[in-house]
Amino acid sequence: QLTLQLLQTLSHRRCQSLLIILPSEILNDSVNIYSDAFFAQFQQIEQYLLTNAFDFSIFFAFNDNEIIPQLLQTANDLFTKYGNTQPDIEYIQSTKQQLHPLTSPFALYHSYQLQGKEESTPIASIKYTNLFSTVKSSEQSEKYIVITANHDSYGIVPNLAFGVNDNGSGMTAVMSLINMFYKTYEKASSEAVKAKYNLLFLLTAGGYSNYKGATKWMDDNKGGGTLLKSVDLVLCIDSIGRGEKLYIYTTEAAGSKAFEHVFRKVASEMKIDLVIKEKTLRTDTRLNEWHHEEYVRNDLNAITISSKAERYLTHNGTSILDNINRIDLDILYRNIQFISNVLSLITLNGNDSNVENKVSERYMNSYISYLNRVPRFGPYHHKSSYLRKLKTDLQSNSHETKIQQYTENEFIERFYTTDVVEIQAFEVRSYAFDLIFMLSNVFYLFIFYLTINRPKNFQEFRDLFASA
Repeated sequence: QLTLQLLQTLSHRRCQSLLIILPSEILNDSVNIYSDAFFAQFQQIEQYLLTNAFDFSIFFAFNDNEIIPQLLQTANDLFTKYGNTQPDIEYIQSTKQQLHPLTSPFALYHSYQLQGKEESTPIASIKYTNLFSTVKSSEQSEKYIVITANHDSYGIVPNLAFGVNDNGSGMTAVMSLINMFYKTYEKASSEAVKAKYNLLFLLTAGGYSNYKGATKWMDDNKGGGTLLKSVDLVLCIDSIGRGEKLYIYTTEAAGSKAFEHVFRKVASEMKIDLVIKEKTLRTDTRLNEWHHEEYVRNDLNAITISSKAERYLTHNGTSILDNINRIDLDILYRNIQFISNVLSLITLNGNDSNVENKVSERYMNSYISYLNRVPRFGPYHHKSSYLRKLKTDLQSNSHETKIQQYTENEFIERFYTTDVVEIQAFEVRSYAFDLIFMLSNVFYLFIFYLTINRPKNFQEFRDLFASA
């Protein structure tokens, strides 16, 4: 079991590489072996890896990789041979899953040195993609409500950064809502029900880079256009897949109290424990705690709806264990339906009872299951097929869909190329073997030298080495 203490110890050693073996159950939808306590403990390890510099390579592999049994078997054989005395190295024994110290410092045992064939290189620029679609009112309204979520994820292992709750749940909400409201607006039009607002569904990149995608979307719409001036509310959805309570975060400058009574009314009807938190927007920094704050900085009325009781400026909410097993599907569906009811009440002028606004549970389940299999780590998401799927699904559920792509050349963190690396395991001897081997050679050469010269007495022995 990898602990934070062990990791801190290893980081101060002069090791050349570290291989962390992950349980293959991470990728199993039907197996949940992680308690909340274990999840919290593993998050501490992830945060340590994310926020500290290491002068050695760190590799990750699953415990079903063919090299792992060989390494563990070698470690077990050494433990059996040399016993448990003074600690020299530490390893995870495969059967007991406990840390064991191994052998005395002068034992002549084998160990492995791990080396990757390919070298990672720093990424000079990062490509980001925003996607947004519009469901238009038949009344040709000029007013908009924006429903948005960031679509990227973050984690210590990019290829395992699924982020199902943070923020796959927000993505699923956006996709479920557009799927429902496109049909609702079409039906409302045929039944002569007036829709007060156009709905703009926005999926942004850069969620873990201070919501750069949101900034870019606003920058491109400032110009001479009127879109931003027509937005009455930006509803940001963030991590709504867990927890009985639901939180709405707003700021003193947002002016979102115009809609506060609607949220409270629907929450009361659905018996949801809704907590509205008003926070002061920080002016001493551009860093945002919540998604909506970036819109508020641009004078838009915005709020964030989340199941999280608090948010931090760092990435300490991320985890590669954030998979579908950490989601309560009933809670997720309830929260999406809550947002649907609120939007129906706002957009349809109180006529929401005349038009079906029930979210498709089947559609929701299919989307959250899909995101559970697709890593969306920000700097590499342009390589993933999920963006094509998002574009296709948005186009089939909207009147208009646009793609916005941009490149960032300056970023706080440094990212490297990521690929599956072929690891070579070299069998090496300990320093004790090298020392004894050297002394043995010196002794052998000494005897060989005496044998050739054959001194007959002590004086000849001294003369022999004096002449040497």
